[in-house]
Amino acid sequence: ARPGGPLKLVSADVARSQGDPAAAVGVVSSMNQLTLDLWQAIGNPTANLALSPYSIAVALAMTANGARGNTAKAMTEVLHADSLATYNAGMAALTQELAGLAGPVSGEGKDVEIELSAANQLFGDSSVHWLQAFLTVLGKQYGAGMRTVSFVRDPEAARSQINGWTSDQTHGRIPEIMPKGTVDGSTRLVLV
Repeated sequence: ARPGGPLKLVSADVARSQGDPAAAVGVVSSMNQLTLDLWQAIGNPTANLALSPYSIAVALAMTANGARGNTAKAMTEVLHADSLATYNAGMAALTQELAGLAGPVSGEGKDVEIELSAANQLFGDSSVHWLQAFLTVLGKQYGAGMRTVSFVRDPEAARSQINGWTSDQTHGRIPEIMPKGTVDGSTRLVLV
């Protein structure tokens, strides 16, 4: 058993939206701009670097739905989203389209199976009351909920739970996404 026990999922019981395929075009355009912004912010990396703008955009968009005021404004600006509701609908459609790319593919005389697994998750502190409207958007537009951990009582156990979840989702390819010292008792939300 992992330290901290099993991860609790806090979610809304809603049907997942198919999204708006017309809005997906705007999401792709916004994601392209986010990618350029990320590369400019990184500068000239000294080692090999891989990043997934799609995963970053999904995690930020999921989180932006729970933000308010200047934080919400700043997050939608980073995402290059004019309307978060439209962005959500476009992201839902894009996610469904990407998921449809997985499966058997024939080519060059042999059949292969393409596996495509997006693993994006919000980990929130169990002491925080997460608003139902936020959980509803996560469920409806992203097919997700919030995994709760206890950063306040046991940040090291929470870190271990996040690493365990990530390792499971990546089939052991990323055994530790959160190194020691990355969370403490003041942490309330982690995007993975």
